[in-house]
Amino acid sequence: MDDKRLVQGVGINDMQGMYKTRVHRVWHAMLERAYSAKLHTIYPTYKGCSVAKEWHTLSQFKEWFDLNYIKGFHLDKDIKVPGNKEYSSTTCMFVSSQANQLMIDRGNDRGLLPLGVSVARGRYQTYLKIKNKQKTLGTFNTPEEAQSMYLLSKSYYIDYFASMNEYGDTEETCVALKRIGWEMWKDYKEMGIEMVAPNAGLID
Repeated sequence: MDDKRLVQGVGINDMQGMYKTRVHRVWHAMLERAYSAKLHTIYPTYKGCSVAKEWHTLSQFKEWFDLNYIKGFHLDKDIKVPGNKEYSSTTCMFVSSQANQLMIDRGNDRGLLPLGVSVARGRYQTYLKIKNKQKTLGTFNTPEEAQSMYLLSKSYYIDYFASMNEYGDTEETCVALKRIGWEMWKDYKEMGIEMVAPNAGLID
């Protein structure tokens, strides 16, 4: 096949009449996130991502898609396998948009600062986005203090999110989220910087 017909230099659309269908849009967007240099300038956290070779072909991706797609949900590669960089049948699942947003790492906004930390007037601030509202968790003297508060609060919120399951995520997704929350709590404890546990106002 002529390279000019490949999607992002690797994707092969071997099925007729699939253009603009849901499966084609999801497949195309996945390849773009992994291989589009233009998109990587806007969302640098996608740099280094890849797609499993079998999913380079639309028909093979469609086999998995037809078995797993949930209407209105988003393809996710990070929740099932935290830190994962490959889209594949063993690492991906469909999750609610809220669960998907829960794990987004805005590395282009925070630069070299720890996850969840930003600079505010010479001090370090941390916040969470909860139910589409940004909640400030506090302002601190060091990035480590801010990160500690972020890890503690995020672990609490992820556990709450998975336990309540207000958006209809699968049991597999909720179990994976609880595991992520537990790992965040362990990271918080390992930092050795004690913070006051967030109160109910974090979620209300």
